[in-house]
Amino acid sequence: MNMSKSSNRKSVGLLPQSYALPANVAHDKFDQQALHIIDVLQKAGFDAYIVGGGVRDLLIGKAPKDFDVATNAKPEEIRGLFSNCRLIGKRFRLAHIYYRRHIIEVATFRASHKNVKGSHDLVTKEGMVKRDNVFGSLEEDASRRDFTLNALYFDPNTAMIIDYATGFSDIEEGVIRTIGDPVVRFQEDPVRILRAIRFKTKLGFTIDALSEQAIAETHPCLRLVSHSRLFEEYRKLFFNGRAYENFYALHHYEALGHLFPLTVKYLEDDTFSAFVDRALHNTDERVIRALGVNPAFLMACFLWPEFKARYQLKMKTERLPLMTAVHAAAGEVIGEQLKFIGMPKRYSLLIKKMWVLQFALEKRIPKRISRLLLNRHFRAAYDFLLLRVILKEVPASLGQWWTDIQAESETDKTKRINALKRHTYKPRSKKKQHEHKTTKD
Repeated sequence: MNMSKSSNRKSVGLLPQSYALPANVAHDKFDQQALHIIDVLQKAGFDAYIVGGGVRDLLIGKAPKDFDVATNAKPEEIRGLFSNCRLIGKRFRLAHIYYRRHIIEVATFRASHKNVKGSHDLVTKEGMVKRDNVFGSLEEDASRRDFTLNALYFDPNTAMIIDYATGFSDIEEGVIRTIGDPVVRFQEDPVRILRAIRFKTKLGFTIDALSEQAIAETHPCLRLVSHSRLFEEYRKLFFNGRAYENFYALHHYEALGHLFPLTVKYLEDDTFSAFVDRALHNTDERVIRALGVNPAFLMACFLWPEFKARYQLKMKTERLPLMTAVHAAAGEVIGEQLKFIGMPKRYSLLIKKMWVLQFALEKRIPKRISRLLLNRHFRAAYDFLLLRVILKEVPASLGQWWTDIQAESETDKTKRINALKRHTYKPRSKKKQHEHKTTKD
């Protein structure tokens, strides 16, 4: 894939500056386990700092989700100092230090892959880095980080923040700026495009003009990212309380089509857009309220119109029975989506279950209702049905019927189901009655 490279792009200058920890950021706001790890590493003769998002978020006034440590100790040396350490990763060799369910990630300073003999073996022809276990100095580590606001290093012993890439001032100005040539950096790792968009919505910052231009040039590189890695990015983008903002930011930067190509073509339909908007807002509300969210649900919403079009087409052109067409279309649509974002099988199965159960919820066959209410996928299918009211595919009264029956006693449920039997009862035609009588005689 050929990408143009602007000759007048300027790399961010790596001129180290030191800043005292601001008065509004107390030392005890840093994770105590991370501080302990740094203390052990420094006593063993290594350099070690808290780096990246933990420092950035404290400066902004947000509570950090986690605290990462950077050091010049090699992964094996880190493991030798901590019995609760486990090394992970191939592309990035990292040390994870476990404190019960709490994990501190410790990374060795990295240098550019270009500093290594045979570095062409570490990079694809499109410029994407395949392996990045090239260790270096603190200065080199700062130069290979993605954005300036993530290249801040805090030394607990001196209470100083070391800034190699104007990150401190960029945070003050609310700017997301790429370190180095943005086109090259996005080609090296296209996931940086998604990270830039996520930081934009999370922090309320703006992406600087050169980086925005580079995103416009390099977003096709997202097709080169592994499906499993994109699934992790999908979770970070859509289950952090900003699903709605991220969805439309991805669409604005033309990245959404590389994640959900079967969805983008339907967004011009106002009814479907309203459906997606409600699904995104519902997801955000659940995250904010600390309620459970399942990655399959939102994906089922995104893919619904394509699935619906496929099964209806199969019924029309291939003369397939309804449920045969439904199962065939579900397999096709989910299979095609998996070519872009991989997901564990339990999620793809749940998507199919939710879709298939829509037909059972619509039919309301009396003898199957009690069993349907006990189905472990019922709640997800029911929530999906309520969203379909927005599409006017089902009447609001149907959604209300299923809402009411869940809150009723067993006696009232039985009455409701019996009433449904009377409502749906169809007397035999005179011809059928005559045939029945003749057979009986």
